[in-house]
Parts: sequence; structure tokens; C-alpha cells
Amino acid sequence: MATGAWLTVIAFGIQVLIWIFNKNELQTWCSLSPFGTAKDSERAYKSTKEQVESMQKVLLEMGLVEDKTPKDFPKVYPTFEELINHD
Repeated sequence: MATGAWLTVIAFGIQVLIWIFNKNELQTWCSLSPFGTAKDSERAYKSTKEQVESMQKVLLEMGLVEDKTPKDFPKVYPTFEELINHD
């Protein structure tokens, strides 16, 4: 095999190793969720509101959702705190 082909194979192998061992934002979010491996850490989400806000940030950073300002994103469901304090 030519030298260029070997360099390509080595570069591809290094890239695969980086993909395997490098955590992205979504993996971090999943580990901090109530079902994740770091659910008992200090960085774990304390409320559903905090968890949802963090998920929206992650999806925005990954480019999976568009950036919507609060006026474009209407509040449909009450928060857990609103449900508890309801008369």
C-alpha cells in the first residue's frame, strides 16, 4: 500500500478514537439526568425546570433546534411548582 493510503488509515483511526473517548454535550446531559450515571453528583439537575433548560441549551449547541426566544416559544404546560401551589 502507498504511503498516502497508510496515512489516511492512521488519520481515520485517530479520529475514531477521538469520537469514542470524547464526551459531547448530550452525553454529559444524559449522565446528569435522574437516570444517568452521575445523578448523585453536585452538578446533577435539582429540578425539572433546570433539566429542561439544560437540554434546550444542549440541543441548541448541537444545532438540532433553532434558537427561539421566549416570546416565540409559548408556555403551554404549568411548572411543577405551579401545580403544587394551585388552589
